[in-house]
Amino acid sequence: MEKLEKFEFVFRYAQRLGLKPQEMGEYFLSKAKEPSFVPNPLVNVGQFCYDDKTFSTDLIEQKTVSGIVSYVERKRALIVGLRSIELPWSSDFLQVCETRNLTDGKEATRLILEKAAEKNLKAEAAQWCFDFNQDGVQKGEAFLASLQELRKISHGIIKINGALVALNASPMSYWYWSSTESTDDRACSLSATGVLTNDRKNQMFHFVRPVYWVEL
Repeated sequence: MEKLEKFEFVFRYAQRLGLKPQEMGEYFLSKAKEPSFVPNPLVNVGQFCYDDKTFSTDLIEQKTVSGIVSYVERKRALIVGLRSIELPWSSDFLQVCETRNLTDGKEATRLILEKAAEKNLKAEAAQWCFDFNQDGVQKGEAFLASLQELRKISHGIIKINGALVALNASPMSYWYWSSTESTDDRACSLSATGVLTNDRKNQMFHFVRPVYWVEL
């Protein structure tokens, strides 16, 4: 594309955005500075993640699989654990309103457990994820995913479940608690296919699966 064609293309694009000519430079410069969340080309959803934080598409029998890649950014990957359990979010109806707008599940899990200790109340779902120390995952490494993180996981559920089945692990086919509170007595849960519900925190028919981030 010649320089004049490039300029005309940019100018037309700016017009569609409603930008004035004097605003174009500042707008495109700000966009260039924004963090990019394009996937890392070396890691893909559905790959096996090992306890040494390496990845492969084909199973390496000699290594310990710790989870499955569920979502990928440029510099990190979200891993879902191989195990799940049926638990209430909080049988004591712990209230943690600070989590309602949080997208960071690890921070939300920290806040939930902090409030549970302060109030001497149970937070079974978050506690189980924090304490999880199997398959090469260390205690404190995993957390209860936020609603936004569960939604990211649901987008790749077919590939994720394919890898889980290859390991004879339980696929994600239930409703899963998130670390996102919806009201004082309810928390957000998401089906494996991305259907949202807000259920009472003491209900037992929801599952919990630990997740964690791996830096790339």
